[in-house]
Order: sequence, then C-alpha cells, then structure tokens
Amino acid sequence: MKRVLASILLLAMLLALCACSSVDTPSEFSTAEPTAPGSSAIAPGASTVASASKTTPADTFVYATNGEPGNLDPQNNAYLMGQIITNCIYDTLVTRNAETGEIFPALATDWEFTDDTHLRLSIREDVSFHNGDKLTVDDVVYSIQRMCASSASSSYYGFINPADTKALNDNTVEIAMNYAFSGALNFLSNPRGAIVSKSYTEQGGDDTMARAPMGTGAFIFDEWVEGDRVNCHRNDNYWGDKPSYTNLTVRFIADASTRFIELETGGVDACDNISGSNYSRMLNGVDGCVLYDTLSTKTFYIVCNDEHDVVSNVNVRKALAYALDLPAIVKAAYGDSATVADSSVAATLPFYESQAQYYAYDPELAKECLTEAGYPDGLDLTLVLEEVTELVNLAEAAQSYWKAVGINVEIKVYDIATAGTMCNTGEAYFTIRNCGCASGDPSQCYNFFDESYGGTNAILDPVFNEMLDKAAVITDTAERNDAYKEIQRYVAENCYEIPLLTPILAYGTRDYVTFFDADPSNVPNLKSVTFAQ
Repeated sequence: MKRVLASILLLAMLLALCACSSVDTPSEFSTAEPTAPGSSAIAPGASTVASASKTTPADTFVYATNGEPGNLDPQNNAYLMGQIITNCIYDTLVTRNAETGEIFPALATDWEFTDDTHLRLSIREDVSFHNGDKLTVDDVVYSIQRMCASSASSSYYGFINPADTKALNDNTVEIAMNYAFSGALNFLSNPRGAIVSKSYTEQGGDDTMARAPMGTGAFIFDEWVEGDRVNCHRNDNYWGDKPSYTNLTVRFIADASTRFIELETGGVDACDNISGSNYSRMLNGVDGCVLYDTLSTKTFYIVCNDEHDVVSNVNVRKALAYALDLPAIVKAAYGDSATVADSSVAATLPFYESQAQYYAYDPELAKECLTEAGYPDGLDLTLVLEEVTELVNLAEAAQSYWKAVGINVEIKVYDIATAGTMCNTGEAYFTIRNCGCASGDPSQCYNFFDESYGGTNAILDPVFNEMLDKAAVITDTAERNDAYKEIQRYVAENCYEIPLLTPILAYGTRDYVTFFDADPSNVPNLKSVTFAQ
C-alpha cells in the first residue's frame, strides 16, 4: 500500500519546486483583512494594500507566471504552470479548501464510501463540454482510467483500481480502490483529476489534448502563442458560478525582474513568484499594487540515509539539527521570502502540530551529541543535492554552522535525475528535500519514507511504519489528523527529519483587483478574480 503512495512524493521531488494542488471555488474561500504595508503577518489570503483602488480599464484579466507549460493535457501535466491554466478549462469531481482541508462538490454532487475500498459518487446532470456534448458517467470512468494510465499521474492515483472502476447507472460512478485509503477525495481534487471528454480525447489523441484542451470548465481555450501566452474566453454556459470577467490571458515571463516590472507598470493585472528584493519592496508598499502572501503547504527539510551506519545514529542526526541557527540560515538563503519551519508538516495544513520544543540552536549540545555518537573529534559527511539554486543556497548557508561543531560537510550537486538516483539507492549520506503536499492529504507527507524504499527514502523503524499503516485507513477527519500529529511527534523525537523552512508564496496584483485567491498549495484560482466596479 505505502509503496504506491510513497511514489507520489518521489514525483514531487523530481519536479523540484513545482508542487501543486487543488483549487477551490470562490464560495469556499475567505479572504483575510488586508494587513498594513510592511506587516510580517502571514495568513492564507492575506494582502498588503499599497494605494487606493481604481477601476480596471478592461474586461480581460492578464496573469503572468514564471514559465511555459510543456502541455495543457491536465492528466499528463504535473507542473504548476500548466495547472494554473487547466484548472480554468476543466473541472474535477470535487474541490478542496486549502486552508481547512474541507471537501466540496464539483462535478460530483455527493459521495460516500460504501466500504473500505469503494467510493461511490453522484455525477452532476446539467453539465456540458465546451463543444456542446453532455457530460456522462462514461466520460468520468474514462477520465479516471486515463489518469491512472498516465505517466504524469499514475503514481498519484495509485490507490485506484481502474479495471474495477465503473458506472453503476446514468449518474453514479463507483471508484474501486486497491486498498483502504481515506484520503482518496483529497487526491481527486487535484487538477490532475480533471474530467475530460472521452470522444474528444479518443478522436484527437494526446497531441490534441496537449495543444487544444477542451473541458467543462469556466473558461474556453482560444489559442496558445508559444513562448508568450495562452488566451481563453469565459464559458457563458458554465454550470457553476461564472467568472466576473470575459477574457483570460496567461503570460509566460520567466525572468522574475521582468515579471515584476510588468506588474508595476500595469502590463499585467497579477503575477506570481514575487521573491527576494521585490518581495521586500512589496512589503513596504509599491504604488498601484497589492501584495497577497501566504505560507506554502511546502516544507524544506533534511533527511538522512537510514542505511548508512553514521547518519542512522540518532545522535548524529541530533547533532546536525542542534548545530543549525535556522533563523539566520533561512534569512541568508531566502531573505524575507521564507519562514523557519518547526515541523516537517507546513503550518498551513490542518494536521500540522508545532514541534518547536525540539532542537533549538545549541552548538554545545551538538558537540555533546557527536561525542555520544562516538565522534568526539568530529566527522566528514557528504550532502547530495539536486541542481536547484534554492537548495544549494540553503545548504551553503548551513555548511559553516556544521563546520563550527566539527561536522565537515561536502556539498555535491547533480542534475535532478542523478541526485534522485543517488539518494534513492543509498549512495548519499543525507539530502535536502521538499514536500509540497499537493493533495493536502497527510499521507503524502510521510508515506514516502516507508521501509520498502531504500536510501534517503526509508525510515527503517517498524514502529513508524506501523503508525503509517494505521493512519492510512482512518476515515474520521479529526481522528486521522490526530494520528498524523502523533506521527509528527514520533518523527521529531527520533530526528528522522530536520525541518528547515516554509516558503512564502507571494502574488502581486494591481490595486483594482478586489479579490484574489492566494492559495497556499500553489495553484491560484483565477476563476474567482474580481475587479473594482
């Protein structure tokens, strides 16, 4: 069971910083009161207002993101840039409130677990695809089977048994599961769970789906100008709440400075990935702009290879943790764009529990732990990293602190595939990883460390693995969250992970944008944007 679920996090790792998640409908979000310019308070949906509002000059919303999607096939694209767009063109069976974890209807109006391995959903009857074809249960079954076969989504939906998934009647679908898994709805809310047209997909094939998406969503695809933008227009026959504006343009601007200049000068109405000095400027107020910032659902953490004799020693791991002045390290590596994490679970997730009582900066205690581990004169370790600037900066900021207590760490940087292989096969002593918890389901934070995996993927502790097994089948939400809080405590007590930081997701809008979802799971809901009248 966990072998399949754990691969979800492996995929997230290989995609580096492109974690993504489901997006909620407008009625499911509440927006925090604006904070004053320069405020350090971070809450989902929080905004920093820099100037008085004005009326938008057009009915087109222009959004800038930091890259171009490889394709626009929702089931074959695990990257943020594509999901921002496909989330507007397609619908999922359910949606999830990223703040509370609550599940809401979308294309499915209601659902029930009829037993441990069967989920039954009633499908909305008043829905049509953009080409006019009526949505049927056959489309739903086909979509589920297709996402289970997709190279980008198959591991994500590994809990589903596609062969036994079927339509029970004209408006009811039964999803069969390979094992009891109460987090199924969380995963179905992800943009990769989009429902596609069986006939359109079969006729056009994967190439058509990649370049000319066609769903049931709030926006209809118009064109993709390669290297520049995607244009869509509002679906006026949409079954749900219609967007407040007529046209959507998503521009691809890779350079952060250029993207920010476009926001500042009014070339775009909103943009993502504001960081570094631009984030600091926005905190202090930029004329005509509004900052929306929220803590991510992603955490960065150190994980050791439990198969290595040296770092499998709990006192070595504790020495690594006590040696780090995390506020200073995070500040050096990220500036104002991240906050110190006190758990391997992000504080934005409903099953988070602070572990701040563990491993505060104490270099003398770090040295004592090394002595207790049998290394009074220090030791040499190798840290393997993916070739990601943020990870390298973080490791280099930590390196001097480890050296100060006698731990000499050599940092080796490889391409993502090579680094992944070295970490997964046990060649690395330890590494820095991130988990974006794209599903919002607690299993995604820990099943990656199931004992069936080697290297830095495994925690070789039967107690830990038994706790995972028990938590996976709990259906009551509160009870399930409590079980994963217990797992958090156990992981912290044994220092199996060393939490480092949680990034701050920062979006900017022009001041005439009156509502914007700063989703902590990375996929902003552009359908919900409203303008000043």
